[in-house]
Amino acid sequence: EVRGEGEALHGEVTDEVGEMVHGELQGEVRGEGEALLHRELAEAGWRWVAVGQEPGWRVLVDGDGVLAFSMIGVELEGYVVDGDVGDADVGDADSFQWKAMVAEGSKDSMSLEFHREDCMDTMSGYGYAYRVRVEFGDRVFDGCGNALVP
Repeated sequence: EVRGEGEALHGEVTDEVGEMVHGELQGEVRGEGEALLHRELAEAGWRWVAVGQEPGWRVLVDGDGVLAFSMIGVELEGYVVDGDVGDADVGDADSFQWKAMVAEGSKDSMSLEFHREDCMDTMSGYGYAYRVRVEFGDRVFDGCGNALVP
C-alpha cells in the first residue's frame, strides 16, 4: 500500500519536473540556435532579419539594400528602393519603413515596416527588438525582426 502511493507520487513529480525541464531546455536550445544563425547571417553580410509564422517566412537585407525573401516554395531576391538600410542610426529608430522591388525585371513591390517593440517568434521562442509587417502583393505577413551585428 505504501509502495503504491510512493510510486504514484514519484510519477507525478517526475512528470511535472520532466515537463518543466524539457520545456526550459528546449527553449534554451532553440534560442541558442537562433542566436548562432543570426551571427552566421551577420558574418555573411546580412544586416537585418525579419521572420514570421503561418506560413513560415524570412526576409534578409544587407547593408547595400539587397533583399532575400523566402517562404515554403518561394525564394525571391530584390533590392530596397526607398529607405536607407546602411544608416547606422536606423537600428536606434523607434520605427522605419522600406520599399523594395522584388524579383529582377518585375514590378512587384514589397514594403517592410519595423516598429520597436519586444516581439517573440512563436516557433522558436526567440526574442526580437522589432515587430515587423511585410506587405507583398495582396498578402500581409506579421512577424519579428532584428538588426544583425557581426
